[in-house]
Amino acid sequence: MHYLAGIKTFIPIEALAPNALLDNDTGKATSTQNRSDCRRGGEGWVEYGALDTVYDNRATGVEACLDSNYLDTHEGSSTVKEIKPPAYQWARKYVMYLGGLAPSSAINACHLLGSDLSGSGTDLRNLATCSRQANTAVRGDGRIADHMFSYESQVKHAIDSGQVVYYSVRRHPLSERDRLVRAGCA
Repeated sequence: MHYLAGIKTFIPIEALAPNALLDNDTGKATSTQNRSDCRRGGEGWVEYGALDTVYDNRATGVEACLDSNYLDTHEGSSTVKEIKPPAYQWARKYVMYLGGLAPSSAINACHLLGSDLSGSGTDLRNLATCSRQANTAVRGDGRIADHMFSYESQVKHAIDSGQVVYYSVRRHPLSERDRLVRAGCA
């Protein structure tokens, strides 16, 4: 299991203990039911979580079972300028307020399920506001090695080599303080 800023990213099925069943909240094995293949009826699948109406219709997560057949028949898409996830404009303004990089290079509309893994760049259930550093490789200050694209590339490589991958990303819930700061109340 890999984590990025508290977000679960993916679990290659082969890495699980034999006959493990995953708990949907923790990603840990909880039963002895056979879960060596997450496909349903031999097919891969993707399920986006419902939008969180309490917090500006933010994406809540995605679960998927991905294999090469699924990726061959389900094309992902890039993000588009016209569609921005909740808090995107706020984050850009906050970066400017802090005197950081230009907002256009600091803030991204990020896929929860990357476009190379069949994720939609237009469905708000699959988009979250994040820093560019969390999303992809950058040069200079703020560079981090474990960005989402690095994990997505590992998942894609595993699928391309014939593995079936169970993939799960969950939004980390905002604390009450974070919600108040975002609303300008703290």
